[in-house]
Amino acid sequence: MTMIRQRFEWGNTRLVPILHNRVEFALEVRRQFEEFGPEQVAVEFPQTLRDPILRGIERLPLLSAVYYQESDGAFVYLLVEPTDGQVEALRLALEKGLPVHFIDRDTEGYPLDRSPMPDPYAVTRVG
Repeated sequence: MTMIRQRFEWGNTRLVPILHNRVEFALEVRRQFEEFGPEQVAVEFPQTLRDPILRGIERLPLLSAVYYQESDGAFVYLLVEPTDGQVEALRLALEKGLPVHFIDRDTEGYPLDRSPMPDPYAVTRVG
């Protein structure tokens, strides 16, 4: 069976949609990184988490947990693990000495989304 290859491009920008913490998407990020050869990389993390996330990237393959406290006292935890597409994009960019940009807004009380998602393996075959 042939794997479906789709590209989402706008000018000189390539977008790579992912499901977080799914190795199939980390592999797709790697494939597209090698195919596209970016000059810089932007990820869906806020700038306020840049330093702790980059420290976590430097520790790979060891796992790291970035955590912070919101104004209501709740702690938020974010795993930095090699199976995440954003983590792989940052790792590859740093390995190549490319600039990285954290472009998501810093939002408190971000709702947990439990929407059903497709099977990651099926996405690689069906699209």
